[in-house]
Order: sequence, then structure tokens, then C-alpha cells
Amino acid sequence: MIDGPTKIPYAPADLARALIDAERTGYHGLRVENGHIIAWKGKAGPCYDTGRTARYTGSAAAAMDDDRHLLYGTLRVCEKTARIYAAAAYAGWTEVSAPDAALMARLETSPAPFDCDTFQADAAALASTLTEAGASGERTGVFYPGPFKLLILRDGTMVPRGRWVRLPGVSARELEQKDGATLDAGRLAEEPANYIALFKSKGAACLLDETVASPNESRPALLMALNEASDSMRRRLQAMIERGDPYFILTGSDPSLKDGCCPSNEVGEANRLARAGILDALGASPNSDCPVTIYAFAGEIKKGDAPDFERNEPLRAAVRDRIQKGRELSPRILLRIALVIVGLLSLLALGFGIYRQVKGGDR
Repeated sequence: MIDGPTKIPYAPADLARALIDAERTGYHGLRVENGHIIAWKGKAGPCYDTGRTARYTGSAAAAMDDDRHLLYGTLRVCEKTARIYAAAAYAGWTEVSAPDAALMARLETSPAPFDCDTFQADAAALASTLTEAGASGERTGVFYPGPFKLLILRDGTMVPRGRWVRLPGVSARELEQKDGATLDAGRLAEEPANYIALFKSKGAACLLDETVASPNESRPALLMALNEASDSMRRRLQAMIERGDPYFILTGSDPSLKDGCCPSNEVGEANRLARAGILDALGASPNSDCPVTIYAFAGEIKKGDAPDFERNEPLRAAVRDRIQKGRELSPRILLRIALVIVGLLSLLALGFGIYRQVKGGDR
């Protein structure tokens, strides 16, 4: 159930931090109005498939919400996200389809799972549809108040919520008319970043500007943990090494967490490799109900305000060699085998003892 709006006061100099704090507290649909941040709660719960789709209806090419859902074109969304987009926070900026009757009928008894892990693919698909344009015409200051965290224009210009940026007049007026932006030609404003350029250099991580790193302490990686990694995870790591990719991104919650919105076995597996010192994790919106996490090899995440990486070549080489050698028997597996053998020997001894007693009784 989505709660009514909360008004959060802020000092003008602290708006950026106030927005980030509200996101991390679990609010969504944040909008800046008259000295307050209008924020909404009530998005907790699992993600189930009811066949719903959603579409952003403003002037930009795409919009990203506070859970890092990237809306461009018409995209499938889970029932929880559909209800959020259909509620007051996004009224006038989204259209949501009716649910599939058969899937909706299953919701209370045997709900269909929904695959949330599309962030990296969605980011790449969006980048392929944009066309960077040369600077032209008069530019003016634009303030986008929300409810989306970020808008991406058709030329790749990134318009963040709650910050003044300079845009060409045509784009500025479209944002004013369709997205509720405020214009001020004389306002001091920053030059916006461009998604096309950032995606080429950083990939989908360029959308995760506010992140919380959980780097491992400096310690040897327990490469034996790769023995218990699935074939798909081993292939993912090997491809990451061969292509020189700095990271991979997963959306979903660890299955070990109670009430996670979208339990993901891959997330659980990546987290186990992080505990073994093979990977590091970089999480966006740690209180998000659909967490987005960047995974890089241990020691590769550089500290800073935005995700940046420096390859740990020795670890990459060691992981590659271990994967290529194939699985080895870990101490845990050897212990299990030993326990099974001891158990079998005990059963044989017991059986032999019973046999001797029976034979003795027959005499």
C-alpha cells in the first residue's frame, strides 16, 4: 500500500544532500516544491509478474526513477512498480497498462516471479537509440523538480532532478511544458553531462552516481570458492576477464535476506564470492526495494563520488587460471566425502555385527 506524501523541508544549499538522504531512506517519486521535498513511501514487497507495462509520457527519451528503473518506450514492469507508477507521485508522467487476467488471478496463491535483472541491458539499449547533437542556439537555465531522479534527452543530455542545468531553448521549453520544469535564462547553471559519451567510457555504471562501496579488506582471495560457483557465474567471470570489462551489474536481493523484493540466486552467488575476497560490491540506493549492485574484482573499485575502477591484473590472472583448470576438490568437499566413507564403513560394520549375531543364533 502506498502511503500519502511526506513534506521534507530543506535549506537551498543542502538540496542535493537532502534528496540523496530521502532516496536512501526508502522514499520514491521525490519532487521539489516550494521549499519542500514531496516524498512517498509504501513500495516495500516482492516483485511479481502480472503482465503489466509502463510508459513515460514526458518530453525526454527516457526517465530513471529512484529504484533505478529505466523507462524508455514501453517496458514490462512488475505489479508493485505498476501500482507505484499508477499512483499520485507519477500522475501525468506515466501510463500503465491493465494486468493480465490469468497472471492477476495467481497473485494471491501462486504468483509468477518477475525478472528485475535488466538494468545493464536496458542501459545499453537506450544508448543505442540516442543521437548526439551539436550545440546550437540560445541556452537557458532549467530546473527539473522530479518526480524522476533523472531525465535523458534524445541527444543524450542528462537532466538530474533538483539541479540547475543549461539547455538549448527548444529542449528547455519542452521540459517546461511536459515535465513541469522551471526556466530562468539569467540563472547560474551547470553544463549537463551527456549519456552517450559517459556510456561509451563507463557503461551502465554512469547512471549510478550515488553508490555505497563495500570493498573487502586487503587479504588473499579464497580462490577455492570458485569450485562451488555455478557454470554460469564462472562463464561470466571468464568473459569479464577476456573482454577486459571492469564490472558487471546485477539487480535483485540476496536470497538469504528476509522479505527481499526480488531474490536472485546470481546476487547470492556474487555476494558469496565477495565474502571470499574474489569480488567487491558497489551498491546503489542501499535501501532500495530493487537493489542495483556493481560487482568488480577485489581491489578494483576506486574510492570517489562516482564509480571508477582500476584493474587488479594479478587477481584476474589467478581467477582465469583457476577457472581454466576446472573444479578442484575443496577441503569442505573432501570432508564430506570422508564423512560419507566413515558412515558407510560404520554401516558395514554394524551390518556385519548383526549378521554374526544372527548366524550365531542359528547354531
